[in-house]
Amino acid sequence: MAAMILADDPIFGRFCYGGTWQQSGNTNQVVPLDGVRRQFHAMLDAGNLHLVLDNDHFAASQALAVKDDLSRVSFVVETANTASHGTALRFAVSIAGTYTVSDGGGVVATATLAAGEEATFSLPLAAGGASQTFVIAR
Repeated sequence: MAAMILADDPIFGRFCYGGTWQQSGNTNQVVPLDGVRRQFHAMLDAGNLHLVLDNDHFAASQALAVKDDLSRVSFVVETANTASHGTALRFAVSIAGTYTVSDGGGVVATATLAAGEEATFSLPLAAGGASQTFVIAR
C-alpha cells in the first residue's frame, strides 16, 4: 500500500516520499500525492509517528501538519460515505505521553501511550460526505 513518509536521512537531510513537503518554523506541512492517502509516517530525528486510516482518506489537497518534536499533528479526513460514521485511525508514536484527539467539536478521545505503543481511535465523520479536521496533541 502506498504511503507518505517524512524522514530525516543522515546523508540527504529531511525528505518526503509520496507527497510534497515544506517547513514553516518548527512545523512540517505534507500534502499527499499518493492515490490511496491512508498512511502517513514521520521518521524524524526526534522520533517516529505513524497514522494509518482503515477506511476513508487523508484529504488530497490538504496538508498534514506535524511538529518537529512530534507533539502535535493535524490532518483532514475526507470520505465518500454520506452516512454519519466513525473511521478507525491507528496511531503509534515513539514518544511516551498522553495524547488527545480533537476535532472542531472538542475532545474525541484520549490515550496514554508507552513509547512505541499503538492506539486505535474512532474518528467521527458527519453525514453528507464532508471532510473533517482532526488534531492529535501531547
